[in-house]
Amino acid sequence: MSARVRHDEEIGSGLVRVASAHLDHAIRALTLTELPGPGVFEARRRVKRARALVRLVPDPERSGEEPVLRHAARLLAPIRDHDVHRGLRRLADHGDADRSPMPFAPRVRLAARGAQTDLLGARLRLPTTALVDIDLDAYLDGVTESYRQVRRARPDDGDVEALHDWRRSVKVLAFQLRPMRDRSAGELTLAARRAGELARLLGDHHDLALFAVRPDRDELDAIEARARRIGAELTASKAKAFRRTLADDVA
Repeated sequence: MSARVRHDEEIGSGLVRVASAHLDHAIRALTLTELPGPGVFEARRRVKRARALVRLVPDPERSGEEPVLRHAARLLAPIRDHDVHRGLRRLADHGDADRSPMPFAPRVRLAARGAQTDLLGARLRLPTTALVDIDLDAYLDGVTESYRQVRRARPDDGDVEALHDWRRSVKVLAFQLRPMRDRSAGELTLAARRAGELARLLGDHHDLALFAVRPDRDELDAIEARARRIGAELTASKAKAFRRTLADDVA
């Protein structure tokens, strides 16, 4: 099933379809894969994409599902961080690090079951939420607010946590833009590409800075410099101008 809103469907219905597909993938990943394992990465990634779409709905109306999806992602976060740390240790030790099962495997399974419960409930309720009523104006309002948050979160220095906070806001924007690429004449697609690349770079920076045994300062500086260049291109316009650009671009 396509992760894009089609020309022949209402925007809200398309967004619900895309978000539901992400939750279906997340539930399946936690059900069919051995835990801990790659299913946790896939599930958390899908939850974040669905949650970003739910955040297009104004605050008072999204109060139901957004916290549920946030809770599910938080249950899975420690597993993802632990696996990243072990992976980087193996690289640093040339593959000789301990490959034994995670010592907190029972907690992993418990967290995964809790996340599954959250996701199953959210998936069943999603078609009845205010997301289905989103039209183009509401979509542009939501995306513009996310864009405004990206501009606000852009840090002045190289503080790791500040860059990580910036990454969070960039990922939300990227996930909100991507489903509308088939309705774009080019500008929205370009913004989605820049946001996706910026999020990837900031993710690489975060993992190397926090989890690598011997972080390479030169590599971190190079990643940050590239991220700042792309970030400057992405956020060159003020929020209102960005909204006007998308309104002229999206069919």
